[in-house]
Amino acid sequence: MLHSIAARIGQATPADRDRYVDLLRLASILAVAAGHWLLALLTVHGSGTLTHATGMQLTTWLWQVMPLFFFVGGFSHALALLRAPDPGQFWRARAARLLPPAMVMLAVWLVPALLLNIDSGPIDNALDKVTTPLWFLGIYLLLVLLAPVMHRWHRVRGSAVIVVLGLATLLADVLAIDLPHADNVNLAFVWLLVHQLGFLYADGTLTSRHGLYFAGGGLAGMLALTVLPGGYPILMVGLPGAETSNMAPPNLALLAQAFWIIGLALLLRAPLTRWLRRPRVWAITVLGNSVIMTIFCWHLSAAYLTEGVIMLTGLRVPAAGSLSWWGFAAAWELACAVVLALLVMIFRGVERLQPAWAHAPGSALVTGTGIAVSGLGLYVVSQVGLDGARIGRLETVQGIPFTVMSALGVLATGVLLVRCASLLSGKPSARKGTNTASVGPHDRASAASLRPDRPRR
Repeated sequence: MLHSIAARIGQATPADRDRYVDLLRLASILAVAAGHWLLALLTVHGSGTLTHATGMQLTTWLWQVMPLFFFVGGFSHALALLRAPDPGQFWRARAARLLPPAMVMLAVWLVPALLLNIDSGPIDNALDKVTTPLWFLGIYLLLVLLAPVMHRWHRVRGSAVIVVLGLATLLADVLAIDLPHADNVNLAFVWLLVHQLGFLYADGTLTSRHGLYFAGGGLAGMLALTVLPGGYPILMVGLPGAETSNMAPPNLALLAQAFWIIGLALLLRAPLTRWLRRPRVWAITVLGNSVIMTIFCWHLSAAYLTEGVIMLTGLRVPAAGSLSWWGFAAAWELACAVVLALLVMIFRGVERLQPAWAHAPGSALVTGTGIAVSGLGLYVVSQVGLDGARIGRLETVQGIPFTVMSALGVLATGVLLVRCASLLSGKPSARKGTNTASVGPHDRASAASLRPDRPRR
């Protein structure tokens, strides 16, 4: 069966499609899931001294892969904007892919949050933490919103945009020394810069030969920034028991790590692209991309459902860092993967059938406003969780108090605005609902042909 599916997928794939981009997208999300499963195990059962070990902290220089997803997002957005430059249609197409899986996941978890009278324990912890990864979707929607103007800036100024955003990141870090929270703006600056690197890759400016420079420069930057007195933390992700990391908010050290991990990806491009020519490997990559948002939205749910099985069976978790714990952690990862596969089978239809309004004409102003409000709502929901829904508990996000229901209300308002943008137009949709395999087209040749000549420097 897989052989016949692989043959059909191979025949439908354009010869000049950049298959490596699809692999990076899938691999980065799977790595995020595996990392979050490990963090969930450490959070629920204790991390001991494991997260304070320098060796463990150094591994985060490799398994912080979120920059790869933003990099791939920039690539996809560049090609999509070259093919269909209308901002409103661009925004609606992406919202239709990103928002429904998240909304369904939140709706499912909101039921126990409202019905169960629980204010502590593992279920309450699950309700609190299961929304945490949605910060990424909130920031990603910000990049989607800014992509049209950032792409126009890229086409005029090219690599100079990278320099400007890098200097802005440095300035924010410096200001944060005396002005607490001044570096929160790096949630935009750092991820915008990585997103711009995707633009450079899409138009052929950034190639595999730059991989060594990126990886070497990024590694040197991380070493310099983390070993200097009073420098940055070693951690590139937040770990239980660790007071600080370079992730929240992102900073100059995380930016160096982004160059390092993207550089490694560029160095591996040629051999892995050859590997992707194998029909079954490519078929698995395409099928994985077709449910990638379902994987992302439900991967922590898989961890907490697996934890429920541990509680019901009374399994004893070994002390963190011991030899037996590492064996248990491997079994835990496998069990979470099995549960996630079941969840993907149940909820994959939400993502794979896009609504007709995704490609319908509509107001760009209303759509853009909806994207901004939806992104804000997702970010706030990621911070407040769902554990206070029943009692209406207030939590502060960036100095502003929110309840769970008010945060969900912000998100729902944004989604309705995006939906209403096409309803108010009164024009028929150009396309019916579609079944897609990835976030956007990946035709490197079309990007090169549509790219205007920039003045040489």
